[in-house]
Amino acid sequence: SIIPSAAVSDMVDVAHKHGVYVSTGGFIERVLTTSNDRMRDVERYVRRCKHLGFDVIELSIGFLSLPLPVEDWAKLVNA
Repeated sequence: SIIPSAAVSDMVDVAHKHGVYVSTGGFIERVLTTSNDRMRDVERYVRRCKHLGFDVIELSIGFLSLPLPVEDWAKLVNA
């Protein structure tokens, strides 16, 4: 990663102290488009985001163009 995990956690903590929810932005799109094992990597990504303290994982409308089975969409939303 570009920013050390401790620095990300510190930034998230500062935001939380000020009552701000923290979103990952659209990075999950990169995980989905570059992975050889999408569900494994998404689960890993979600665990990491939780560990770092993110409140929201953004799923943007751009995902609709990805050729994912309906079941995988449901797993992604429920993760």
